[in-house]
Amino acid sequence: MPYRIQYSPDAEDHLRGLTARQRSIVLDTIDRQLAHQPTVETGNRKPMRQNPLAAWEVRLGGDARLLSRARGRASRAGAGGWSEAAASRLPRRKGG
Repeated sequence: MPYRIQYSPDAEDHLRGLTARQRSIVLDTIDRQLAHQPTVETGNRKPMRQNPLAAWEVRLGGDARLLSRARGRASRAGAGGWSEAAASRLPRRKGG
């Protein structure tokens, strides 16, 4: 059963600042990274030192990062750590 992904208000604000193409890439990556086993370490998902913001850092591509926390069957996407420059370097979709 997949995790339900919730977006914090900060994450929603960050997403609104991206172009439609960038937003689509970010949302697809978040779905791939957090929908199943969001608490398993991978090459693009690393546990963070204990802090009040998030338990996990998810690499979205380029310098773009997302902070997340999983509780129960919900995975919460927190503030995005992408700048305008990092967003411009997000990977392109294959065939697009």
